[in-house]
Amino acid sequence: MKYTLIAVSDSDAMWNDRMDAWWNNGGGLLWNQHGGFGTDSLVLNNDQVDAFLEKAKLIEGWNAVPGSPEWGEMVNPVIVQQHTEADPVSDDNSGETRSAPPGSCCSSCGRPVHEALHTVWECGMIAVPRTEMNHVLNSLQEAIEFCQGTGPNNFKTWEAALSEFVAALAGSASGR
Repeated sequence: MKYTLIAVSDSDAMWNDRMDAWWNNGGGLLWNQHGGFGTDSLVLNNDQVDAFLEKAKLIEGWNAVPGSPEWGEMVNPVIVQQHTEADPVSDDNSGETRSAPPGSCCSSCGRPVHEALHTVWECGMIAVPRTEMNHVLNSLQEAIEFCQGTGPNNFKTWEAALSEFVAALAGSASGR
């Protein structure tokens, strides 16, 4: 069975300070670990939902406030409901439901799947050592600064970081 998880928007009438605290004290990281980066909804299987809820309940702000009758018993920062194929699941924040073209990352960017991800694309999450992740994220930030004219051109460093990251992905794929 699959479940749809929907992040309560901070513009929603039921939003409150405890929900905000949940997102800021680890809930956002948990959401991203389950594939929610940049989205307001997720579709997860039983095991994934169980793992999500187990950790979510440990973060302050889950079971944020007793809900009013129209919201149910408790109001949480993430609504969990049984998934049906008719559920509109958005892959961006516009609320518009679109599907990604075959072989592309998502409908938001439309870019092709990077060749390093071909062998692990079907995985919900991919383990990459934090050092390689940090190198590639810092390189991306430096490249952005360079493009904005506020940083040096460290393309050799960026290229090396990407190569290390791709090698770590290959190691992750072979270890599954």
